[in-house]
Amino acid sequence: MLSGVRLISSSLLIFASALVFGDSSEPEPVDDPLTLEADSPIVYTDKNQTLLAQGNATLKNSKLLLLGEKITWNRELNQVKASGNVSLNYLQYRILADRLTFFVDSGDYFAEKVRGGSGLLFFEAQSIQKTGNILDLNQSTLHYHEPDPLGLNLASEFLSRDLNNSATEGRSIQLKVGNFTIGKLPHFKGKYNPDRLPFRPKIGFGKEGDLGWYSELGLTYASQNATKSGSVKIFNNKGLLLSPSYEWHLQTTGGFTQGILAGSWISQKNSPTEYDLRGKQVPSERGHVQFSSINRYKDHWRLASVIDWESDSEFKRDFFRESFARKQWNKSFAEISYDNEWSNLTVFSEWQSNRHESITQSLPLISIQSGPIPFAKAYHTTSLNFSVLKSVNEFGRADPQVKRLDLGYKIEKPIRLHQGIVFTPSWDIRHRTNRSDKVNFDHSIGGVGADLNIQLHKVFEMQPITLLDFDQVTHLTNFSLAYRNKNSLSKASENHLPVRPSVDNFNYESIDLLDHSESEWFEPYHIFRAGWSNSFSGHRQESTHRLINSRIYADLAGKMPELTRRSRFLYSEIEVTPWPWLVITHSNKYDLSLNEYYKESSTMRLIDGRFQELSIRYSKYFNFNDFAEFSAWKRINEKTLLSMLGRYDLNSKQASLLGASINYLTSGNWSVELSVNKRKGTIGDNSTEWRLGASLAAF
Repeated sequence: MLSGVRLISSSLLIFASALVFGDSSEPEPVDDPLTLEADSPIVYTDKNQTLLAQGNATLKNSKLLLLGEKITWNRELNQVKASGNVSLNYLQYRILADRLTFFVDSGDYFAEKVRGGSGLLFFEAQSIQKTGNILDLNQSTLHYHEPDPLGLNLASEFLSRDLNNSATEGRSIQLKVGNFTIGKLPHFKGKYNPDRLPFRPKIGFGKEGDLGWYSELGLTYASQNATKSGSVKIFNNKGLLLSPSYEWHLQTTGGFTQGILAGSWISQKNSPTEYDLRGKQVPSERGHVQFSSINRYKDHWRLASVIDWESDSEFKRDFFRESFARKQWNKSFAEISYDNEWSNLTVFSEWQSNRHESITQSLPLISIQSGPIPFAKAYHTTSLNFSVLKSVNEFGRADPQVKRLDLGYKIEKPIRLHQGIVFTPSWDIRHRTNRSDKVNFDHSIGGVGADLNIQLHKVFEMQPITLLDFDQVTHLTNFSLAYRNKNSLSKASENHLPVRPSVDNFNYESIDLLDHSESEWFEPYHIFRAGWSNSFSGHRQESTHRLINSRIYADLAGKMPELTRRSRFLYSEIEVTPWPWLVITHSNKYDLSLNEYYKESSTMRLIDGRFQELSIRYSKYFNFNDFAEFSAWKRINEKTLLSMLGRYDLNSKQASLLGASINYLTSGNWSVELSVNKRKGTIGDNSTEWRLGASLAAF
């Protein structure tokens, strides 16, 4: 716990010094003419070299405003002394003091019994002194926004910062809530660029269904390029759950690197025997580790990796219900790729990181794609995919390893028939080879294709006074007809056996042969597809706003060679945004052969962004997943925020989730949250959860 207090104290120290001392550039000296004014007549002494102003005295120019009951200005030394209700506004600083000495040429100053601030920070000190690039505070207390009995503050005997290199040093530091000391740090010395360094502690307690009562303590510490956080949850009947995490984001020359490393661990105590989805006993030592990273180098190289390990299938469902509801498909993979204008090379590996999840491993997948490349008045595209595939089920049983080679080539020739009308004939071929202990498969598929695209546009001049308040509206529309006829070019040596399990695709699917080089189906097909897309955009002076965007595709004849069904589909989607605060979307995929919906989804969002927001959504997948849900939040006043959410299952005729929370900003800038969630209808989720917690809104 002492190390945590030290982390909090050092975080506050750097952040506080950043706000008090400003940025890391040295303030400019006062170099334009000064004006001295006062209620009483100005007194000149020392052969007119020293000026004395009394009674609401003011010394000012474009960068400096100094107020005081008495101001003495020595023009020979260019030194100013002020006393009595002194106020100094200089560049980004504002200081109130009993007495102050200011050196006009250098911008240095010394003040006693100081109060003031910069940005959102308020500070009090016995004295403050700037000498060259060094700024010192003695016997100081730093507050967020203003002093408060419940506010977090930092007291120090001495605090110093070098304005050139951002070096910060402090002695005898105390972290306090009001006047109560919660941590001490004898000495701190470090270097930091203070562009962004927020800090956020949190505390809480509550009840989470079968997990029972718990209390929680956490801390988030964010620097310019990284965020570190950790929390401790103590469950009355489960034990202690530790959850640290580290996130980073760095810009590099020609690229960036970003990622997260997080995990949780618990040693359960006196818990009844639990079983996972396989019927196996859940261990007492439980946890998970998540690592993900994306790296871009010199604009062309990309490295990405994800590791998502968990001790058992029930861990996230038990302890992280919200994230479990959003994501239940864990993947672990690594990928390195190189791309340029015409080609892409990718080496990809995916493996089974959790024994309780079945997966088809790729160890590895090598993909080389190029094109379309213009050559000989046509465009050429090639693809090569080599993979070593191995399916492993949730009990550890593995199928024989399959080595797969998939080669593809496509040539196409766009022909401009008229302005906005383009006809593109094409021919392509794919050859696939599978090698394993059970099967040796060789086969080639290829054939012709043709696309006709007609694109039109029109600009409508709008009246000055309209409901949408646009000067112009642009309409773009595109009609397309596509035909593909792919046949076997060789006799298959053996039947093609799929390696990966079939997964239904609820989205729009391409009908191009080369776009399915990694899929399992490999058989002849023919399809005739029509498409129509529209886009309406409003223009006002130099701004553009997308009003309507829609597209629809219909398979008029033929069939697609999917593993589970050979069907024709109707796919459509539309997004309507008449105003920035209203978004309406709808999408569906309909099986024309079986006359049933694959997917149907509609959403309406009212977005204020400052005071309120409402989202209503309806979704249906096949005939078994049919639900409606909503979420909303409303800012009641400057201190209170109310939010609600709900989910209704139309099949079971019951609310599977209802929740509400209220956030209140107290004095001292603490945010207090009370939340209640009721879950029903799924295994292990028939329970009510509630939480009461507090976190520092900002520091």
